[in-house]
Amino acid sequence: MKNILILICLVSNAKGLCQKPILDTTAIKNWTHIRAGMISSNGQYVCFTNERLNSEIELTVTSVDRKWHMSFRNAKSAQFSADGLQIVFKIGQDSLVILTLGVGRIEIIEHVVTFKMGERDGSQWLAYMDGNPERGLIVRDLATKRENSVPFAREFHFDPSCENIIVIGRLDHAGDSTTWIRLVNLATRAVKTVWRKRHATVANLVAGPLSSISFVSNEQMGNRSQNVLWLYNDRMDIARILVSTATSGVEPGMDVANLAPEFTSDGRFIFFGLQDSTALDRDLRRKASKLEIWSYLDEKPEPVLEEEEKYSKIYPAAISISAGKVVRLGGSDESVVGHGGKWVLIRHGLGYSGLSESGWNASAEESFFLVDIENGARTLLKDHIKFPLEDLSLSPSGKWVFYYDLNQNNYFSYNTTTHTIRNVSLSCHTQWINIETDYPEHFLEASPGLPKWLNNDEWVLVRDRYDIWKINASGKRPPINLTNGYGRKRHIRFSLIDTGSFGGTSEIWKSRIPVQGVDENSQDRGFFSIAIPVRGGPRLLSMGPYVYGEWRGHGKDDSWPIKAKNSECYLMLRMNAVEAPNYFVSKDLRHFVQISDNQPQREYNWLTDELIGWKTLDGTYTKGILYKPENFNPGRKYPVIFDYYEVRSDEVNLFIPPALSSSRINIPWFVSRGYLVLVPDIHYKIGYPGLSAYNSVVSAAEFLSRRPYVDRGRMGIQGHSFGGYETNYIVSHSRLFAAACSCSGLSDLVSFYGAIARGSYPMYWSERSQGRIGTTPWAAPELYISNSPIFAADRVTTPLLLMHNKGDALVPFAQSVEFFSALRRLGKRVWLLQYDGSDHFIEGWSAQEDFTMRMTQFFDHYLRGLPAPVWMAGKKSGRGGF
Repeated sequence: MKNILILICLVSNAKGLCQKPILDTTAIKNWTHIRAGMISSNGQYVCFTNERLNSEIELTVTSVDRKWHMSFRNAKSAQFSADGLQIVFKIGQDSLVILTLGVGRIEIIEHVVTFKMGERDGSQWLAYMDGNPERGLIVRDLATKRENSVPFAREFHFDPSCENIIVIGRLDHAGDSTTWIRLVNLATRAVKTVWRKRHATVANLVAGPLSSISFVSNEQMGNRSQNVLWLYNDRMDIARILVSTATSGVEPGMDVANLAPEFTSDGRFIFFGLQDSTALDRDLRRKASKLEIWSYLDEKPEPVLEEEEKYSKIYPAAISISAGKVVRLGGSDESVVGHGGKWVLIRHGLGYSGLSESGWNASAEESFFLVDIENGARTLLKDHIKFPLEDLSLSPSGKWVFYYDLNQNNYFSYNTTTHTIRNVSLSCHTQWINIETDYPEHFLEASPGLPKWLNNDEWVLVRDRYDIWKINASGKRPPINLTNGYGRKRHIRFSLIDTGSFGGTSEIWKSRIPVQGVDENSQDRGFFSIAIPVRGGPRLLSMGPYVYGEWRGHGKDDSWPIKAKNSECYLMLRMNAVEAPNYFVSKDLRHFVQISDNQPQREYNWLTDELIGWKTLDGTYTKGILYKPENFNPGRKYPVIFDYYEVRSDEVNLFIPPALSSSRINIPWFVSRGYLVLVPDIHYKIGYPGLSAYNSVVSAAEFLSRRPYVDRGRMGIQGHSFGGYETNYIVSHSRLFAAACSCSGLSDLVSFYGAIARGSYPMYWSERSQGRIGTTPWAAPELYISNSPIFAADRVTTPLLLMHNKGDALVPFAQSVEFFSALRRLGKRVWLLQYDGSDHFIEGWSAQEDFTMRMTQFFDHYLRGLPAPVWMAGKKSGRGGF
């Protein structure tokens, strides 16, 4: 009998016997995810969690050689000791576990609310809050197990040097309460009370250099409460008031804001916020009249002001600890974007609206000022800035201001002492901005973000599209291409791995340092090493069809391997489309040892991916990712769904876990059900965003339909947000597709242009950003009309499922209502789903499950010939319908 069953399994593919099941909601609920990996400082142990939806988390602790491991259910918040010999974590509701690594010895401490760990001079400290207020905080030396307790503690912090632990506590008795702050010296165990107040609260305590602490208290002063900024250092007996309304330099009507103070690196100054206590009262009085006045002279339209006036105005300020004088650093719409030495870099801009109006509104352009925090003197560095890539940054020591100049296509430095400006990248002879961008806006090829400074601000690191550059801030020494042009020659995009070799004000460089590279053509990823000083090109360590880290797709930030603090050992997630993310360790970034083994996709009909290319309708070449079922049979005919946004071919090798749809389709969900999914890249021509999407998607459909396993008559499209707009445009210009689903998409670029959405302005979106029209509707009305699906609604023949929510703050709900109403008026097949309590995306399991099922039923009906679900029949009066 057993042999007969095996034979049936081998020959009964047509009936689907013995095949893997398809993905369903149960699979999503039970899907396991590997996360939260950490490596011990000595590189000998690793921990990670295995998580699933609405279930216990399992913590695994293992040696790198895999000879020893232990697992714990319902465990979280793990931390290795600084010496790498122990690990501490919470288990259950309130149990703390101390595990000796490699030995397996366990100590459990009950009734623990929270814990932290610290290290100084080889001593390992564990501090935890007991659930019993009378026990309060317990501080333990992990080596000797000797403990101190601080009763009635509510909050605690290790100071940066781990010399003291700072404890905030409160004692309530007979309706009276006293809040206090104490320092516990970890070496001597001496306890010192440095602040004590009745009927006061403490917030935003921070520790600074020289054993300093600063915090904000809220106290009753006469008939009103007031925030006060305090300071304590080891030269004081108790904390003293640093800033109150009576402090020199605090203007009338200003209070200390309840924000975290910040010390300068030398401890001479503290940055904090001043709050206009009268601003909110004025705004409330104005609104009490129930009148709005919108003026063309307003720098900010009324809806933006309404959003801002929910909060009191807060201005940046600083105080000299020795002089005791407050210097207000900025005014309205100004913020501190950097500080170093005695200098502060201030940006002036419209804040909430940003640079969105800077193309036509001079008041929306940004300006940058250098402010001397000793006296408040301001120097204008640069103004009339219209693009984010021109933002300025201040070096950690305050010696240099570094910025990119769009007009001269180079980086410049400003010496804050000599006030001289130098072009420091002139001899690089590379292209810093993306000349191939299909946005009207300008973008740097690889934004440096906050530049990485080296050698006490002598050098700064930046990137072009492919290579990493080291630029001398003074301009006296020539720039160095650390990757020696290798990236541009071979179309490999290099980026730094932050392993502690870079950053800060010092540089600890070895003879070779690791970098990560992505092949722009194949999208293979891997690791290289570069010589310091540079000798020849980067040395390839490893490269392959993988994705590393927790990267979630195009436009998201990468995450890099984690290096052990005191060892040449790296921990990283690695995945590809058919292998779920798992942790690997490597000592040389050439050879990798798998640490975790989580492969839930093997239980289901999964997928494969393939990078393909074709010519679009305008003759240009583009790429895309074709996903096929694991049980793909080239002798069958498959329905196809096209899923798109902009450029996503770099997502090949990305593992996509199954999930309910909150907007876009979940690719594994549909592929598991027997669909092909193609994700085409879309490249845009300014002024023609709709036609550009049409050229790419329709050409992809024409190209794919020539393959014998593709059912040309059963092809569908789906997109969300900008992809939803593209879907609306395509169905109003093509009859090729048998079904379409558009989520949260635009239909009318004319009405959208004048709306106030996105917390900003669709004008910017249309003229300079993603909308890619590149001009105004009165300069080129034909572009706005021809790119608006609403004006071609009469040409729609494709059944269309719309999803849009009333709470959408990015794309107005009215955009889909317009399109639905027009299509309904024309007798077209159209449905609209709207979920209460959701915004641009669908929120919550039940709503996402409902949408996933309805979208699946919709595509199954039109692309697979399954019966139409009842909900598609509509609500009729019983008098004959339409």
